[in-house]
Amino acid sequence: MKRSLRLQVFLRLFFSALLVILVNRFIAQHLLTEQIAQQARLDMGHHLSACQQFPVGTTGFSDCILKPDGVELTRSLSVQYKVCARGATASDEWQAEQCQRLLSNQTSWQRQQNARFEYTHVDLDGTTWIGVKLSQPVNGSGSGSQLWISSDDIDLFVQQLWDLRDNTLIYVVPAILLLLVLMALYMTRFVMGVLNQLKQSLSTVNISNLDKRVKIIAHFNELEALASVFEQMQIRMEKSFDQRQRFVSDASHELRTPLSILRGTARRLIDESESGSDTQMQLRSVADEIERLIDIVDRLLLLSRADSGELYGQMTLVDVSELLRSYVFDLQALESGIDIQARIEPGIYMQADETLLTQLLHNLFANALKYNIQDGWVRAKLAIRQGMLELCIENATGPLRPEIESQAFERFFRGDTSRSRQTGGFGLGLSICQAIAHLHEGKMDLKVTPENTFLIRFVAPLSR
Repeated sequence: MKRSLRLQVFLRLFFSALLVILVNRFIAQHLLTEQIAQQARLDMGHHLSACQQFPVGTTGFSDCILKPDGVELTRSLSVQYKVCARGATASDEWQAEQCQRLLSNQTSWQRQQNARFEYTHVDLDGTTWIGVKLSQPVNGSGSGSQLWISSDDIDLFVQQLWDLRDNTLIYVVPAILLLLVLMALYMTRFVMGVLNQLKQSLSTVNISNLDKRVKIIAHFNELEALASVFEQMQIRMEKSFDQRQRFVSDASHELRTPLSILRGTARRLIDESESGSDTQMQLRSVADEIERLIDIVDRLLLLSRADSGELYGQMTLVDVSELLRSYVFDLQALESGIDIQARIEPGIYMQADETLLTQLLHNLFANALKYNIQDGWVRAKLAIRQGMLELCIENATGPLRPEIESQAFERFFRGDTSRSRQTGGFGLGLSICQAIAHLHEGKMDLKVTPENTFLIRFVAPLSR
């Protein structure tokens, strides 16, 4: 079972978008930690600049450090700031021992661009500490102070942010999934829309309009190559079809003359041979085969003209009801083993070529009789339906090949391959009927019914 392109495009778009969201989630979490650390440095420098006039360890200094500031993204981190200052008393210092270790293990300080403070990083007992001090402190009690924050506090703060975000997933996930589905459906519809446009353009190409170029409009650069390939294919198809048509037409014309000579010679030899002799019987067999060849050539020539658009009819007003009634009457007189019945609505006229219309009736009834059963039947019905002529011919039949409905109008196709040549069929009858129907702007279709009958229908306008 073949897979659905529409479903495959949808699934790939959906899971690709979902993967992008998940990857973005993990990358964003990693980058957010770095961004929070950088913002913490800026905020600590801002705090030191704003609070350097207060003595370290005083309530004023602490309140200033912890003072909320609406512009600070990380102001909730300010409660985690640790204050260190040289010469300050232990009671004013944050854990004097650790503060002393930070002051003694400092690496080089780096100045923040376009800022009045410097920062550094110190690794202490497996924890990274970020320190900030003023570059050019003014004279004041807090001018020599430093602010520190550990990476553990930053990680905890980030984790709290993600925990808060994850707690809202129960509301966010359905919305995200819905948006993913809608996006995938939109993209799938867009892609399939492009393919449907190509399909519609390609479906207009058939055997009757190969001389008319079907141009694919390439709305996208990627389709230009496909459009070019299709145009080249049209040229090759037209050339190949023209060559085939010329071959069939020329061969049919060239064969008619020698076959006519052979037919005349065979008839003369039959007349000259002894009546009832073996020679005469053999000559009659040869003459029958010559007649079959002439019939095949005539049919191929007719189809060749139809394919090349050179089949023309002399359209006159034809009484189809009377034509069918007369034809059925003759068949009933000749075919004693088959029950032939017809329901004919009187007074149906149409613009048609009477000769070609007669040939269409002959081919249809010949098929109905040929592919029948012993003591079988044929039912014909002629009526007007919705302003159109409708001719239905149904016959009883034996087992037929399952592909007959889709291939019956193909040339040299036979519904029953077990039938021998004496049935008289070449597999061209229905192809000729279809060509005659097209000439009259009509159509033909057939169906093998569950009751094991063969139904063929001819529909055409009454006037052209």
